[in-house]
Amino acid sequence: TDALSSVMAMSGERSSPGPGAWQESEGWARPTPRPSIRDAGSAVPATRPPAQRSAVTRSPARAPEPQLKEKRAPPELPKMLIFNLDLTLWSPPLDYLREFPKNKAKKTHQPDTWKPRAWKDVRLYPGAINVLQELLLDKRRWGHVKIGLTSSTREEDWAWRLLDQFNVSTSEEHVSLRSMVGDLIQINDLLKEDQVSTLAQQAGVPLDRIVYFDDILEFETARPLAQMGVLVVQVPIPRGINRQMFLAAMKTYVQRKYAGLRAGAFLTKEGLLEYGSRPRGIVQPQSTAPNPKEQAYKQRYGWIRWKSIDRTE
Repeated sequence: TDALSSVMAMSGERSSPGPGAWQESEGWARPTPRPSIRDAGSAVPATRPPAQRSAVTRSPARAPEPQLKEKRAPPELPKMLIFNLDLTLWSPPLDYLREFPKNKAKKTHQPDTWKPRAWKDVRLYPGAINVLQELLLDKRRWGHVKIGLTSSTREEDWAWRLLDQFNVSTSEEHVSLRSMVGDLIQINDLLKEDQVSTLAQQAGVPLDRIVYFDDILEFETARPLAQMGVLVVQVPIPRGINRQMFLAAMKTYVQRKYAGLRAGAFLTKEGLLEYGSRPRGIVQPQSTAPNPKEQAYKQRYGWIRWKSIDRTE
């Protein structure tokens, strides 16, 4: 049988009878009785010796090697940040100062030579100073990000003069706001979407990699920019931009990029509005409700004291 053949093979015997396997006797030659499986088991061990068994004992299974987690690419920051000037970086708006020198010149019969001065007539918001200094000093994080400025004021000369006067450096070295951004400045009467498009072409940056900060009140004003792919951030009036708002905008941008969504949207303190959604939750200025800009104008923006300039209502 198969079992017997395997036992014989283990003992070195052949399964076929060889010489002497048969013995002659009277009458018939009777074959030598073959050992049974029980006898064979007593004669030949059915299992290997302990020493031999230990030699073939399998080694304990190794613990599976921990799989390295796939490294994800670092979050992509926007390639360009664009800030509006009036009521976003500084206050008050330059157009609100136009009547003061003209009125003073008319009463004093002197030529209209008055010009606003940085830190006295026009000031940067404290939050804007913090944001600008972080962009200037943290080269590792923001060194590759380009910065642009826009304004729709009619007093272009005043705006250029103030950009040279404002110092945003923390050291003794004077770093003007104009030298910080270079030529990426749009001060004209163009539409906001035209100003942003022009800056994007100058910097060679796609529109969906831009975040734009402005004191936009109406959703319809932000819609063209959002449809172009720009993330528009509404800056509250008259507080201006601050670091918390800036970081919230960066977080929103990175999350939308990771989710594969378009960056184009309108971010307000009420929440995020898609460019194709209805402007819910935004208080639209109406004829019966006071305009936030007009309220800030009457409150002198918190620090402006017009002692040397006459004001006409």
